[in-house]
Amino acid sequence: GPREEGLRGRHAQQALSLNWKKLVLRKNLVLLMAATLLPCAALAQRRMAPIPADKMTPEQKIAAETFKASRGYELKDHLFMDLLRIPDAMLGAFRMREHIRKDSIFGGPLTEFALLLTLREWSQPQEWSGHVSQAVRAGIKGEVIAAVAEGRYPDGMTSDESIIYNFTMELLRNHSVSDVSYDRMVKRWGEAGVIEAIDIAALYTIVGMVLNTTREPIPERYNELPTFPQLKPVPMSTYTNPVSLFGGPPNAPAPAALPATTGPTK
Repeated sequence: GPREEGLRGRHAQQALSLNWKKLVLRKNLVLLMAATLLPCAALAQRRMAPIPADKMTPEQKIAAETFKASRGYELKDHLFMDLLRIPDAMLGAFRMREHIRKDSIFGGPLTEFALLLTLREWSQPQEWSGHVSQAVRAGIKGEVIAAVAEGRYPDGMTSDESIIYNFTMELLRNHSVSDVSYDRMVKRWGEAGVIEAIDIAALYTIVGMVLNTTREPIPERYNELPTFPQLKPVPMSTYTNPVSLFGGPPNAPAPAALPATTGPTK
């Protein structure tokens, strides 16, 4: 009857409205990422070339075969090819990455969120761009990712995301973790969660350090991440007087501790 027709009409309108909201969210995510990522800029020439197979040492060949056995294809990965200069270091980083990729106790979505925090601190465009799409597909909100990209405390995080954010950002920026953030991590995931969060931050710090140092070319499909404001380089002459590293005259007192960088505890 007319009443049923009216209900069907309203349901159709609600479905259309929901689909439109999803479309707008996707569009907003694209716009947010475009606003926070600068157009790809030309970088200096790549510093490390891939090692040809016939030039590898026996140890390097073993490491390359280990990679192939796990991934099913030849070692061409920019990160691990660079690390192959020290085969043991390459294998250690590779095993950590395989664990994080397959067996992280946080699960896929939270693991992607945790590693994005570290990649953003290092402004690492290749890995950031690749993992943003994985994080979105895993269900991390676009507005949360955009806030991380802009260096803001993300509103709208889940409770689990908040625990990982506070722990990771304190570790990266303060080089330590408060009792509150530590206890929240242990309460949620046990002491294994503490080590997992440290592992992710440590590995993707290595990733950022290696790729930013070796100047891996940024694929055209990716954008370059703008760096966060940096401290001014310290003149070499100041190294004769450690106190002056803080910008003060000789015998000046050390500066006060930096303010907390994480957002409110939820």
